[in-house]
Amino acid sequence: MRIAAIIAGGFVIAATALTAFTAFSSPQAAGAPVSPPQPRPKSIIMLAKPQQAAPSAAQITQWIRDLANGSPAAQKRAERRLIAAGDVAVPELTNTFNHPPTARTGTDARTAFEAIQRADLQRGPLVTLRVSKMLVKQIITKLCRQVNIGAKFNTSLDRDHQSLSVEVRHQPFWRVLQRIAAVSGISPTAIDDGEAIPVLHFGRHGLFVNRVPVFVDGPMAIAVESLAVLQTRTFGAKLWGFPDKYSYLNFVVLWYPSKSQWLYSLGVKLSQAVDDHGKSLLGKAYDNQWGPVCYAPRPTIICSFPINLKWPPPQAKFIRILSGDASVMLSSGVRTYEVANLHSGHAALKVSGMNLKFGKPTIGAGRWNISLYIRAPISSIEDQVFVNQLFSHGELTLRTANGRKLTLSGGSMGGYGRDHKYDLWVYGGNPASAWIKIHGRLVDLKFPFRFRNVPIPQ
Repeated sequence: MRIAAIIAGGFVIAATALTAFTAFSSPQAAGAPVSPPQPRPKSIIMLAKPQQAAPSAAQITQWIRDLANGSPAAQKRAERRLIAAGDVAVPELTNTFNHPPTARTGTDARTAFEAIQRADLQRGPLVTLRVSKMLVKQIITKLCRQVNIGAKFNTSLDRDHQSLSVEVRHQPFWRVLQRIAAVSGISPTAIDDGEAIPVLHFGRHGLFVNRVPVFVDGPMAIAVESLAVLQTRTFGAKLWGFPDKYSYLNFVVLWYPSKSQWLYSLGVKLSQAVDDHGKSLLGKAYDNQWGPVCYAPRPTIICSFPINLKWPPPQAKFIRILSGDASVMLSSGVRTYEVANLHSGHAALKVSGMNLKFGKPTIGAGRWNISLYIRAPISSIEDQVFVNQLFSHGELTLRTANGRKLTLSGGSMGGYGRDHKYDLWVYGGNPASAWIKIHGRLVDLKFPFRFRNVPIPQ
C-alpha cells in the first residue's frame, strides 16, 4: 500500500491514501467477499523417517559412569552419546546432577541435560494423529490439544463441514497446520485476545493462506503479514529522524508456549533486505538493529513486529531476499517450592541467589494481610525476571492448612535495586503455606529466517 501522510510542525494531522492497494493483506480484514472453497485433495500424509532404536537404561547408566570415571576421550564420547539419546536420558541425567558423585560429574551431567533441552526447544513440538474423514475443525482441535493450546474458530466456519483423512507421525506442529491450511483454507489468524491460557484462532483467511510469505522453523512460524509503502509531507518544523519516505513491514510470529518453559522475550532483527535490482532497503537507522521486542507476562502465542525499511525504487517489484533472526529468551526449566508455617513469622526460602521471607499474616478489613520481602542479587537478569513476573504470571499461590487455594487481590509493592517488598491482600481463608514457582536459567536461542521474492506494492 502506498500512502501519503501530512505532518505539520512535526505532528501528523492527516493521512490520505494516494494510491492504495495491498500486496498480500487478509481479504477478511479488507472486507472482501468470502468465496466458497474449491475442491481439493482430502488427505494428508506426513510420516517421520525411521529412527535408530533408543539406547537401553543400562547403556545410559554406563555413559553416565564414563562421565565420572572414564578417560577424557571416554568422557567426551559419553557426553555426545547422552545428548544424542535425547529425552530418554533426561531422568538419569537429572538424578545425577541433583546428587552427583563428584562435582565434575554433576557439571557434565547438567551440560548434557541442558544440551538436550536446547535441542528440544529448537526442534519444537511434534504431533501424531491418524484419523479418517474427520471434520477439519475437529482435527485442528485434536492437534492443538497435543501441545496444550486451545483452538477457537471464526463464526464463518460454523457451517463448514469439510472433512479430511490425516496420517501424521512425529511431525512439527506448525508444518502440519500449514499443510491443513493448504488443503482446507482454514488457517491460524493474527488474533490475540489476551487470554491467560494460550489460544490459537482459526479462520478462512489467515496467516498460512492468501500467498502470505511464511517461514516455519521448530517452535515458531514467521509470517510477513503486510508490507506498506508510505510517503509524508511536512509543513513547519521537521520531525527529527522521521523519514519522508519509508516502507512499513509487519511480521507476525507464532510461538509454541510450552508448559515447561516460560517465554521472557521474543525479538526480530533484519540482516538483509535486497530488492530485485540488488538495492538494499536497510538504511543506517535499521542496519544491525533489533526491531521491537515482545515481552510475555502470560503464556504467549502471537507477537507482532513492525519494522521500517527504505522507500523502494519505483522499478522494484519484489524484496528478493529478506532475512534475519528471531531471538528468543526463555527459561530452561521450572521448579515449585513450598514455604510452610507462614504463621511463625519466620517462613523463608533461599533459592537461585534470592532470599524470600514472609511476614506473619494478620487479619483486618475483611481480609488477611501478609508481607513478602525479596532480596535479589543486583544485575542478574534471571532474578529481575523472577521479581517482575512473580504475580503477573501466577507464580505465587497461597493455600490454607488443608491445601485450598486462596485468592490474591490488591495490595502494594515497593523497593528498589536489590530489595523488594510486597504487601498482599488474601481472601477466602487463613494462609498457612505459600507455593512459589521458580523458572530456571534463561536460555538465548536464535532462529534464522529467510524469505524470497516478497511483493512490493506499486
